[in-house]
Amino acid sequence: MKNNIVLSILILAAVGCDGLRDREQVVEEAPPAAAVAPITGMPLDTALALLDVELRAAIENKLDDTGYQRFQRAEALTDRLLETRYPFQWLKGQAYSVESKLRQVQALADRVLAMKMSGVPVDSAMPDLQMLRAEVVWLREALRGGGGPPPPPLAKLLAGEDTGKAAAPIGAAPDVDDQ
Repeated sequence: MKNNIVLSILILAAVGCDGLRDREQVVEEAPPAAAVAPITGMPLDTALALLDVELRAAIENKLDDTGYQRFQRAEALTDRLLETRYPFQWLKGQAYSVESKLRQVQALADRVLAMKMSGVPVDSAMPDLQMLRAEVVWLREALRGGGGPPPPPLAKLLAGEDTGKAAAPIGAAPDVDDQ
């Protein structure tokens, strides 16, 4: 009887250790963003440069073990981009919010992560990973172009202000010049 109890304890301990190892592996694969990406207060372009390095490595390694680890670092960086220092709030000539663009980058990184975690074939995830890198490269280039003014408020646009034209009545036919 004592042997059965001791054997049961040993079996349960071994099973518990395997479960612990699995949990440690998950923690190792997905470190907290703060540990991987201590970029709070860093200039945005510097953070984007770090992100680009990780994305390039993930693409070059085609999301294999090394590539996936590099992508996880990149994804952690995207989680912290909103905590960086922006040089301005609006992109010049785009009338587009820097913060909105950063949220789109985060969403795309989350999409790639979800695809990888759900077992989607790498060939299916690679186009989104490449698109993510293209967005980061585009944003870095747009930041070099400088900041601009925010777009006019919707109320002004609807009232015809800032457009040089008076607002057309609802249901009115468009001017021939507008087509």
